[in-house]
Amino acid sequence: MDLKLDASSVVFFDTAPFIYYFEDHPDYGQKVDYLIESIYRKGCSFITSFITYLELITKPKQLKREDLVAKYRDFFTNSESLSLYPLNLMVSEKAADLRVLYGFKTPDAIQIATALICGVDLIVTNDTEWKTLHEIRVLTLNDL
Repeated sequence: MDLKLDASSVVFFDTAPFIYYFEDHPDYGQKVDYLIESIYRKGCSFITSFITYLELITKPKQLKREDLVAKYRDFFTNSESLSLYPLNLMVSEKAADLRVLYGFKTPDAIQIATALICGVDLIVTNDTEWKTLHEIRVLTLNDL
């Protein structure tokens, strides 16, 4: 599948693709590997919000798996071409607009608002509800 990305493209990853990547999910792990390899090969950038990091480390913290927390921290700190974006006033206001317009839950609205504020070219998720967005191209892993 041609993702229609080039070196100037920016891709937003939701939480689920990262989970599938780290856990080598049997159905989606290879698809996320392919996406990440494509991003690096084409010289693109990819971003996510701190919501993703929070969601990723919650379960390992519950399980007292500090080794996994450290693995995630290392990945998000040292990965080339990956940026984490914080929640700020612009993202909050855009998230509120999305909640009103689409009825998204707050975490999803923050994720999408972050992508929109950052001007990404593509959102990667496995949440089919996000496909209702008119403002931006959304790719679910089942689309691959």
